[in-house]
Amino acid sequence: MKTKKVFLNIEPEDIDDFSVVAIHTNLEAYLVAYRLNKNLGCLLHNSEKKSIGDIYTRFKYVSKISKDTWELISNHYENDEIFTKKNLLFNINEMNKKSLIPTFNSVDFFFKIPKSKIINDWVKKIRKIEGIQLVYEIDKRILNNLQNLIFE
Repeated sequence: MKTKKVFLNIEPEDIDDFSVVAIHTNLEAYLVAYRLNKNLGCLLHNSEKKSIGDIYTRFKYVSKISKDTWELISNHYENDEIFTKKNLLFNINEMNKKSLIPTFNSVDFFFKIPKSKIINDWVKKIRKIEGIQLVYEIDKRILNNLQNLIFE
């Protein structure tokens, strides 16, 4: 069976209108969204899944005043398939885990926020949230799968 690749046509102005913040945490997605809402004053809510292929958890907030979109997107998805990994001594059962952006496999969530000059202040506020280990802004020029973060 042949594999078919689909490429999104992304305009340069679409790339420059948002920033991407990487979040490393052991918290569940709903708890991360709740704590971001509480500390940043946004109103992230669970986004409706539009298709069966929509497997990554996503929380979305659209500002009524500025029409800016904020999104919290999980980087990992564990499906129900369990496979056996053979070790030298034991057989180990593991869940099949997939990443939205494989080059950033250690990142748990991506927080896509409107481009702003105060991004450093937001990153500092997110760092202070209990349960979040590491937060940093990702340079979009090194992000290989940027189209995976654009949902419309």
